Amino acid sequence: MSSNFKKKLEKRKGLFKKKNSEESSRSKRNKVNISISKKKRESRLMKRRNIQSTEEIPEIQDFNNIIKGTKSKNMDQIVECVQQIRILLSQNSEPPIDLVIKSGVIPTFVEMLSQKENSFLTFETAWIFSNICSGTHAQTKSVVDHGIIPIFIELLDSKDLPIVEQSIWGLGNISGDCDEYRLLILDNKIVIPKLISVFNRYPITLEIIKLAVWTLSGLFKNSPPLAPKLCRLVFPIFSTYLQDPKEELLVDSCWGMSYICHDPVNIKRLISGDCIPRLIQLLEKDDDEIIISSIRILSSVMGGTNKQTEHVLQAGILKPLKKLMQSTHIRIVKEACFALSNITAGTEDQIQLIIDEELIPEIIDLLSNKNPKISREACWIMCNAINGGNTEQIEIFIKAKIIEKLCVFLLSDEILVVKIVLEAYHKMLNLGVEISIQRKEDENIVAEKMDELDISSLIEKISRSKKDKISKIATTIQNHFFYFDDDDDNQD
Repeated sequence: MSSNFKKKLEKRKGLFKKKNSEESSRSKRNKVNISISKKKRESRLMKRRNIQSTEEIPEIQDFNNIIKGTKSKNMDQIVECVQQIRILLSQNSEPPIDLVIKSGVIPTFVEMLSQKENSFLTFETAWIFSNICSGTHAQTKSVVDHGIIPIFIELLDSKDLPIVEQSIWGLGNISGDCDEYRLLILDNKIVIPKLISVFNRYPITLEIIKLAVWTLSGLFKNSPPLAPKLCRLVFPIFSTYLQDPKEELLVDSCWGMSYICHDPVNIKRLISGDCIPRLIQLLEKDDDEIIISSIRILSSVMGGTNKQTEHVLQAGILKPLKKLMQSTHIRIVKEACFALSNITAGTEDQIQLIIDEELIPEIIDLLSNKNPKISREACWIMCNAINGGNTEQIEIFIKAKIIEKLCVFLLSDEILVVKIVLEAYHKMLNLGVEISIQRKEDENIVAEKMDELDISSLIEKISRSKKDKISKIATTIQNHFFYFDDDDDNQD
């Protein structure tokens, strides 16, 4: 190929671009981050309120008599038997949820929950239902099918705080059971305002605050994201408890905030409300959930404008990100890489900050990571950096062997990954033209290296693909840098 290079040099001079085209896949990736957030936090979805240490667990042999007692005409006996069932369902191990459901007592309890004459009975039945909903989907369904959701929502207005607490608990467990039930709760348009109003109750216990933050966080998870109006309504709650030292509150506040950061108004409020330094501080925590959710929030901010990315950079995110990239936890490394990919999708100056922090060697090493989720994110970082970088920066990447390391991603099953890699190679090949012109040399060092590694053959195969998004780019590269017609060969 080198013997033909001189004859094509003039033609190639016009191909060099200092900036990638508008068609480039180099972009900030908020949409991907939302989809990443779909992962369930299994260990935190369901909560069961356990018995108090002074309560004696009734004998299971008395179960049938207890059930009969709930249908007595004597209110004192009803209350006592309902409380006995609640205690049974509050055991730490193997609560007899199915036994209670099969007894057919659920409709009776729903009716009891709806009555307003006896607040203690309401509290006990609400506790029963919140514990049943901490079980399996089938167990939760048995309660939801009897219309428990609107009753719990109505009870949020109760003057009795223990009843409010149990209602929040129940809604949180139902929401965490499945997306269908989460959306069923949200179909009631007043549920979010009612939950938010709980924070204005006085006095309010720390336990209720924890439950309300947990429940709100669960209601906002998954996609599609909720309406901006609702996201903005709940923002003050999550932002307030981001500052709290209690880790349980921190975890749910961080996750909740991560679910509402698709809204540009909330991103601006994060910045103006001085939450960014706090989120960066949270990256130093030992709790994986706090770290991951905090990174996701910061990634969302950096998925906005370059000015917003700059705000996060100036707050000092790079040093903790560098440390997190060395973590033994796959999820943390992946999220750190995702955040870096949004930085390299920014300006040349922002790319330079990553270079100055000496992160490039570590990122390039991650391209060979055995975990495909990590190597894929590292690929995004470097492709964004190449497609948005200047000549000097790309030369640094080439010296760090980026040409060799990227080629494996041309074999990816993900069309978008192949596309950004092709664009990165195209950008480097154009740089090779510029270097050859500056040095007055015949060789395009990038093309030569790619030919040596047989990357040109891979690109030639992609050019024959039926997938237009990648075949067109591959064909352009092939024709401009690796394809020579018979006339050229005959002139040698």
